[in-house]
Amino acid sequence: MSDFDLVLTGRVVGTDRVRDNGYVAVRGGLVERMGEGSPPSAVLREDFGSALIFVPCRHGRSHTPDDGAEPEAIAAGAATLLEMIMRLDETLDIPSSTEISI
Repeated sequence: MSDFDLVLTGRVVGTDRVRDNGYVAVRGGLVERMGEGSPPSAVLREDFGSALIFVPCRHGRSHTPDDGAEPEAIAAGAATLLEMIMRLDETLDIPSSTEISI
């Protein structure tokens, strides 16, 4: 029998640190464990590849009608995303006169 319903593997970006070889383990709709290294067994395992910014939800529940997150957790997740964008911008070789439209 598997330990978890779902394990997502890849680069996990938490508000506290980055786990390059990380995983997020889910059981019963709740994220029960985040870690690095060898992930636990699960019914379904997916490699999400590049990055996942993890913002903790109230009571550990997400993607349910009663999900939600504290404003501080949302702000920390947004700050993490902004920092990642700024670091990426520093590594790109795009002349400053180049216009980018989104």
